[in-house]
Amino acid sequence: MNAANAEMLLYAITAVAVVVWVEGLRFLVSTVRKDRKGGEEFGTLGNPAPANIIYGSAEVKGGAAELLKKAAAVMAARSIRICETTDETIVFETPTGLNAALPPLNGQMRFIALSPQTTRVDYAVAKPYGHILLTLGFVFQAFGLAAIIAGFLLIYFLAVPNPNPGARWMTILMILVFNFLWPPFLHAGLYRRSISIVRAQLDTFIHNLPFLTA
Repeated sequence: MNAANAEMLLYAITAVAVVVWVEGLRFLVSTVRKDRKGGEEFGTLGNPAPANIIYGSAEVKGGAAELLKKAAAVMAARSIRICETTDETIVFETPTGLNAALPPLNGQMRFIALSPQTTRVDYAVAKPYGHILLTLGFVFQAFGLAAIIAGFLLIYFLAVPNPNPGARWMTILMILVFNFLWPPFLHAGLYRRSISIVRAQLDTFIHNLPFLTA
């Protein structure tokens, strides 16, 4: 491989790597913004801290007091620990998570009567794994940028101008930087997926409350 081809190959791989890196950053940032938007929409329902909880809301048929008692009874029957109840709220803890794929969760539900037979149920639940997955995503994002810069400089100054044509083939090693570029997508995707699972489980539970037997 001559020096000109090696340089063009290096530029091409680096350009693709930069595009992937930028898309990874956009994916992480959009995930964070989506979280903040959810917090602003539903406001604070109490513990845990607003930055670390999932908010949701649903309207169902039935009286607030009746649905609250039914929800507490059904949760207790499903081995979900009821930590506290008031006239409007249930504070609960799931010792083993909502399913086998999730860790234990803490949260609460608030039952607000909109009419004698219509109730809005707001909930706030601790995010599975907190922000560990997002933090790892941003860490790998930083590593990815460092790998792109370091890889480009090393190959540009050491491999491309090397008088040995065989050594210029080391330019292909620039593709190794992609090992640092896919983890941010993985971690942010897992983070989004865990939140989606929690929301789906709670939304289904709330919508089924009028039909459940305590």
